[in-house]
Amino acid sequence: MQVVKRLTSLDPAAIDGLAKLLASCFDLDDELYAALFGDAPDPLPLITLYFRSRGYESVRDDEVYVVEAAGLIVAAAIVVPPGPRRQREATPYSDELKRETPPDVTEKQKIFHEVVDELESEAFGDDTYYLSFLGVAPWARGKGLAGALLKHVVDRARADGRLVTVTTTTEGNIPMYEKFGFTGIQSAEVTLGRSRLDIWAMDNAASEGHL
Repeated sequence: MQVVKRLTSLDPAAIDGLAKLLASCFDLDDELYAALFGDAPDPLPLITLYFRSRGYESVRDDEVYVVEAAGLIVAAAIVVPPGPRRQREATPYSDELKRETPPDVTEKQKIFHEVVDELESEAFGDDTYYLSFLGVAPWARGKGLAGALLKHVVDRARADGRLVTVTTTTEGNIPMYEKFGFTGIQSAEVTLGRSRLDIWAMDNAASEGHL
């Protein structure tokens, strides 16, 4: 049985462990992150820095659930709890990230988030638990870690009487979400430089009896 726990520490070592895990999951082999960061002069360190800032922000403001093995974070889920989306405050990594991110990468991120924010607003509103990241270290896949995290998030939301929502640009992830009772409810597309990506919005309303 996989042990899922909430990560609450803002200690640099904990944030670095989370960032390294996320960067190993969402690197240039991921179509979205290749589109967002692939044109940067040195994309992989930039992706890790991005996840340091985003990871710190998520531990501070959202809910981060992890599975550990041998003292390392090997899987993580980042969940935005219900409530109006608020302006995010700076993190200890914000200035460095801003300085190191090329303007064209910043512009592509802005375009992507505008499209996703509009899709989420239309499809979900703000009264759900929104699964913003779900990742498993490449070497730890096939062991049920993603399923354990997803079940934990669904149980968390159910106990609060709410749904879980997610968006994904990876079509191959859809069957896993469907296995846990998610269905597609809306989609959008976005063009980032030379890449055109589909974005699917899903929720678990049908499996939770919210028809």
